[in-house]
Amino acid sequence: MAATIHCNGLANKGLKETVIWTVDLAYLLQKLSISFSYITVTLGANPNFSLETFYEKQLSDDIVRVDMLFQRSQEAGIDIECRSIKGDEIAILILSGKYTVIALVDQYILSLGQRMLTCQISIVGPPVIRVSHYIVICGYDALTDEFEIRDPRSRQH
Repeated sequence: MAATIHCNGLANKGLKETVIWTVDLAYLLQKLSISFSYITVTLGANPNFSLETFYEKQLSDDIVRVDMLFQRSQEAGIDIECRSIKGDEIAILILSGKYTVIALVDQYILSLGQRMLTCQISIVGPPVIRVSHYIVICGYDALTDEFEIRDPRSRQH
């Protein structure tokens, strides 16, 4: 099911936050009746993010809200798998033609000007994420072992 969501309409869908956490996206997709899988290495807000400039002003408020969303996820019908996902697993999903992946990555990797990510780069970013950023992984080239991505911040599509 394809859905176009305009940013100014997110509040109408229940998403009013300025910092969007992955669990916020899960609740939004659930509210829009879009089938999805949610895989994460951290159940709840990672308190280590308080060291990051991007999060420092809002994290104390977000920790309570985000942790509550995780705690209530099952009753909201959201299944969360706590594990990492490797590039080869993502490649299989993409190559099936049935899936598109929204991934949280380290903005630093994208700032290198790469439009293709190789499997050797962790899709979820290194253990300490400099600045989290969502991308869409929409293709995979098995010959070059690269993912095709769409970066919402980029003017190139």
